[in-house]
Amino acid sequence: MAVSFVGSNALAQELGPDGAGVYVTQVVPLPDDTGVPAVAAYRAALEAFDANAVPGFVSLEGYLAGRLAIVGLEKCGRDVSRDCFLDALRNSGTIDLHGLTLQYGPGDNQGSDAVFVTVIGDDGNYHLVNNLGEAR
Repeated sequence: MAVSFVGSNALAQELGPDGAGVYVTQVVPLPDDTGVPAVAAYRAALEAFDANAVPGFVSLEGYLAGRLAIVGLEKCGRDVSRDCFLDALRNSGTIDLHGLTLQYGPGDNQGSDAVFVTVIGDDGNYHLVNNLGEAR
């Protein structure tokens, strides 16, 4: 079992066939799940930037962080400052990033409480786990 900051793509590659059955918690959806609008937007942006880039959890999280930064910057306009940026995010209510919602507030800088449990399958790919009893 590992947590998301392990670097999921690198972990699966390093473990090879021995990685089958390793669970990894993620803070973003599967980077291959284009049924999630945020993932579809990420994949389109990644493809436009570098057609050979390999989608992954880390770059998806970075993409979402960038989209969130854009929200804060747009709300501040030309008068952007650290205080304006932080206040814009803390006071925005629910922030929708292509269907993934974030919410900040006083004492809550986390944005999302979502945790996605994944497992490395026999195929070396990550799979979403809905029930630990039926994984792999």
